[in-house]
Amino acid sequence: MLSLGDFELNKLLLAAGLLAITIASPTVAADLQIEAPSLAALPDPVVDNWSGFYAGVFGSYSSGTVETYTDGLLGSEIGVSGPMIGADVGFNIQLDNIVLGAEGDLAWSGVEGSEACDDDPFFNCGRSITWLSTVRGRAGLALDKVLLYATAGVAIGGINATTQPTPANSDGEYSDTFVGWTVGAGAEVKLTETISARAEYAYTDLGSHDIPEGTIYSEGAPDVNASIHPYFHSVKLGLNFAF
Repeated sequence: MLSLGDFELNKLLLAAGLLAITIASPTVAADLQIEAPSLAALPDPVVDNWSGFYAGVFGSYSSGTVETYTDGLLGSEIGVSGPMIGADVGFNIQLDNIVLGAEGDLAWSGVEGSEACDDDPFFNCGRSITWLSTVRGRAGLALDKVLLYATAGVAIGGINATTQPTPANSDGEYSDTFVGWTVGAGAEVKLTETISARAEYAYTDLGSHDIPEGTIYSEGAPDVNASIHPYFHSVKLGLNFAF
């Protein structure tokens, strides 16, 4: 039989156990608490940088018109078309997503055409663009690996005009360097860190230039005041190599 003393001892032990559990509970709970893993900040997307120098090669197809004026009046309009093959060099500076730069190129041209001369179909009038060079500024928007841009600048080209067969009192041929302007737009895509491909459209106007008297057949006589005016559209595909 439990005595009063044993009963009191048991009460004290029970109370002490309850107190110990009460004190230990927060510590145990803290130890058992599972914290949700923090989400690491996602890294910023990698944005390609278009800054730096580059050089490349390209091919294009052009189509346009060479107008002939006689005494200030429009005479013949000879259609010309053909390929161009060339090389370019340039540089870009990127400010956030804005890309500014400059580019120069030089191309061999097979753009040409011919038809019967006005007023005398016995003669054939030929026109050709033998080479073309441009120096242009570029401004664009970089969308990671894609660059959308507009371009404009100075265009310089070699123009050749002929009359076959050679008329009397005429050289039958005229060649000169014309200076005009060009404007266009394009898109360039990075294939690797150093190689990019691009497609570009351009309109080029090489201005109007007088033809010296006695050089080619024009409007029925080789010694009238005449001038020619070439202009054309071009579609260009190319590869650039950054360095």
